[in-house]
Amino acid sequence: MKKWLFLPSIVALIVGAQMAASAAPVTFTQAVQDYTSGKFSLALTKFSTIAQQYPSNALTHYYMALCHQALNHISQAKLEYQFVVMSGDAKLKAHANRALTALNYSGASNVATASPASSGAGGPSSTGATKVKKVIEFYADW
Repeated sequence: MKKWLFLPSIVALIVGAQMAASAAPVTFTQAVQDYTSGKFSLALTKFSTIAQQYPSNALTHYYMALCHQALNHISQAKLEYQFVVMSGDAKLKAHANRALTALNYSGASNVATASPASSGAGGPSSTGATKVKKVIEFYADW
C-alpha cells in the first residue's frame, strides 16, 4: 500500500519539474542563437514573446523581420522593417532601410540582409538574389 502512495508523488515531481522547465523565461540571447543557427521559426516565436514584453524594442523587431524574411513571409518582414525605420537608432534604421529597398527592388523573397552587428550590405547581386549562408564581420581603420 505504501508503494502506491509513493508513485504519485514521484509523478507529481516529474510533471512539476517539466512544467517549470517549459515556463523558463525567453531571453534575447537564446532567440539570437536560434536565429544564427537557422532555427527561424523558433527564433521568431521567441522574438515575438520578447516583443510582447518590450513592444518598442527596435532590435527585437529587426530580428523578427529577418526571421520573417528567412521564412519567406515578405509582407510581415516589410512591416517589421518599417517599424524599425520609424523607431530604431540611426544604424539600425539604415539596415532596415537597406532591407526594405532590397525587398522592394527585387520583388522576390530571396534577398538576405546583413545582421545588425555586421557591416555588409544585403542587396541583390548582379546574378540574382540569394540567401546568405554566413555573414562575415570585418573592420578596417582606413
